[in-house]
Amino acid sequence: MDKGLSNQILLFAPDLLGESLSLQLKTLDKKLEVSLRNEELTKNPDLVIWYLDNYEIPRSIQNELMLLQEKWHPSPLLLLLPSKLRLNSKEVLAFNCPGILQDPDINSLYEAIGILVGGGRVLSLKENQDNDVLISSPIGLGEWLLISGLQQINNELLLVNQFLSRNQINLISQIIML
Repeated sequence: MDKGLSNQILLFAPDLLGESLSLQLKTLDKKLEVSLRNEELTKNPDLVIWYLDNYEIPRSIQNELMLLQEKWHPSPLLLLLPSKLRLNSKEVLAFNCPGILQDPDINSLYEAIGILVGGGRVLSLKENQDNDVLISSPIGLGEWLLISGLQQINNELLLVNQFLSRNQINLISQIIML
């Protein structure tokens, strides 16, 4: 992180957690300006941090990420995930987000902020998690095929939406979309 300039960060997190993270980050670097509300900003933030509290549907998370990225463009977005996550790693890796950290300590969060503000990307998920294990009742073949098909359709729709949201569509891309 550039020590010579102040960095404004917009933090979306539950109240107590947001205040705690804000205080800890300001303690590490006095030049950081961490705002918990967008009304406190004096300019477009250098980074937007979103703590994912209770979302469980990947499509909803991706939609919210897209909305945040559109609203705060060109600021990078850092998604903070809780230690216990009801998503599998494949779903998390599908998120279009420059920064994803699962249950970071304050030092790794501070380091990630520096990387993202500098234009880099960050990804850190915890190992040995039961994230990939879904506890549910057994399902039949028909129900499994339906769920699998719907997930594939959602993934393809997400890719098409991301493709269409880009302003740069070249001839080859248009041919592929036909």
